[in-house]
Amino acid sequence: MPTVLKRPAAAAAAGSAAKKHKPAAAKPAAAKPKPAPAKAKNPPKPKRDPLLVSVSAGLALSKELPDTAKSMLGDMLDFALTLYKEDRHQYQQNIVELVESTLGDVEKGLETSLEEAQNGIKQSEDKKESCTSIVQDNEAKLVDQSAVVQKRKHELADAARAFRATRESVNDIKISQDLAEQDLKKAQCDKEKLEAALADYFQPLLAAGASAGDETGQEKVDCLTLILKKFNMDEAMMTAVPMALLKEPGVRGPFDTMVISQLEAEVNNRIVAYDTTLKEAEPAKAERAARLEEASGAFEEAKKAQLACAEAFWEASKGEESRQSSLLEAKQSVSEAGKEARRFQKDAEKAERALSNFRNGPQAAFLQLRDRTAPPPEEPPAEVEAPAQAAAADAEMDAAKAPGGQAGAADEAPIEVSED
Repeated sequence: MPTVLKRPAAAAAAGSAAKKHKPAAAKPAAAKPKPAPAKAKNPPKPKRDPLLVSVSAGLALSKELPDTAKSMLGDMLDFALTLYKEDRHQYQQNIVELVESTLGDVEKGLETSLEEAQNGIKQSEDKKESCTSIVQDNEAKLVDQSAVVQKRKHELADAARAFRATRESVNDIKISQDLAEQDLKKAQCDKEKLEAALADYFQPLLAAGASAGDETGQEKVDCLTLILKKFNMDEAMMTAVPMALLKEPGVRGPFDTMVISQLEAEVNNRIVAYDTTLKEAEPAKAERAARLEEASGAFEEAKKAQLACAEAFWEASKGEESRQSSLLEAKQSVSEAGKEARRFQKDAEKAERALSNFRNGPQAAFLQLRDRTAPPPEEPPAEVEAPAQAAAADAEMDAAKAPGGQAGAADEAPIEVSED
């Protein structure tokens, strides 16, 4: 292939362009910081024997030792219980005995808690039984007291009715007496009015009459007429009487005299009737007074009886309320005793589980560590016969079994090996 020659100017331009297009050199990457050397990890702490952990947990249950003593005793377990029984020093044995004593105290404490819970159950059951008996007794007494209350209630109702009846009787007698007294007072008043009318008006007019133009005589006639009209006298007679009385005695005719006589007789009859009524009213008045006194006495007795019945009812009601309160308290005591028994039952179950867990856990672990002894030495293995001896023995046995020993001789013939 022919060589291509370029002009010097073209060569220079080409070189300049090549320099322009030459890629820039990459900057060196920043150096990464070296990681710090990893800290050496502490070697893992060896796990503690689970039996020692269990014994240490049992020591923690002690209530006799302070926390520092329990912690120190727990740390000494590894130096005493990890050794076999026969390998322990006297000081290590003392530690074992101290641990045993402490665990024994813990067991006694758990047993005491269980016993207290069981005693609490028994006492609560006894209390519940006693309170139940009290409830039954109070229920029976409440029934009896309620019957007494009902009886006193009926007695009070009867006494109240008797009280009302006697009060009404007294009131009726008083009303009757008041009416009778009013009638007597009216009769006495009417009698006195008639007597006054006769004395003040009728007799003077009867004796003298009234002269012409005598206003005094006319006033007397008017007053007499007004009074007599209130007593419902005969109207015809009352019409003729004024004219007859106004006449002088000498000029009165037979009719006037008759009318005046009739009026006088009627008024006197009325006065006599009133007087008779007043006289006859005395025994009736005394009888009414006696009846009132008797009724008043019965009323006072009924009042006292009602008060006594009310007091008896009040006392019976208070007794019933007291029985109800006692019954309620007894029922509450039964409920509280039941709750207390259930609480003690839970405490007993909890204490029993704690005691069982302690005996099967820390105490069992301690006993296992305490009584642990070194295992017996291993027996040497039985000697094995040499292979040659075994082979010889086998050969002798085979020779003995073969007839005439030929088989054995044939077996023992040497085997030729070709050198080719």
